[in-house]
Order: sequence, then C-alpha cells, then structure tokens
Amino acid sequence: MRFLPTAIVDAHHHLWRLDLGHYPWLQEAYQPATFILGDYAPLCRDFTPADYRAACGGAPVVATVHVEA
Repeated sequence: MRFLPTAIVDAHHHLWRLDLGHYPWLQEAYQPATFILGDYAPLCRDFTPADYRAACGGAPVVATVHVEA
C-alpha cells in the first residue's frame, strides 16, 4: 500500500515576471545551444503564483519558501 503525504512544504521555489525584473538567464543571455542544462525555452515566460499552483497539480502544498529569482 502506498501512502501519500497529507501536507507538503516546498522548501525552494522561484516566481518571476519578466516585465518587472531583469532576468538575463531568462531573457537576453539565454543561449540554448550552449547552455549546460539544455533547452529551457519553456521557462522563458512569466511564472506567477497561479502558475505555481497549476504546476503543483493538486498536491497538498500547505507552505512554501519563495527564493528570489
């Protein structure tokens, strides 16, 4: 039998809005051909609290630690 947690604390996540900050790694400095972790073009967009909640897919996240992007 598999038990799922009833509560999750996400100890590290990032949020960003490209129009409110300067994020070279998401904007002008992004070089998919040479970046060590590969193509991360899907991340080169805003990622807001609503996006975070959607990415959690209904997991029981009860607290988070937002780390500056």
